Amino acid sequence: MTINNETKLTTEQRLQRSIERNEAKLQKAEEKRKQLKEQRRELEKQAYENRLTTRAIMLEEFLQEPEILTNEDVRNYLAYLFNYPANQQRLQKLIDDRKAQLAATE
Repeated sequence: MTINNETKLTTEQRLQRSIERNEAKLQKAEEKRKQLKEQRRELEKQAYENRLTTRAIMLEEFLQEPEILTNEDVRNYLAYLFNYPANQQRLQKLIDDRKAQLAATE
């Protein structure tokens, strides 16, 4: 009659094996977590780049002859538009409305 190897092991040896198995599982879980965090960063980066590209396209649609304007020209024009009090109020209203809409959907 052959005695099972597990029954031959001492309690200390069984606990040590259990610890080793659980440490291996923990290491795999930590690696998976690291991969998921990296995926999340990549998705956030893609969303940011998409937002920048989309908004740049929208801006160029409204600029007359955007290819001859310098970046400084566009920056100064936007500063002029955004510093106008009525435009600041309109932008703040858009922000407030969007925040209220987001809060209502939560």
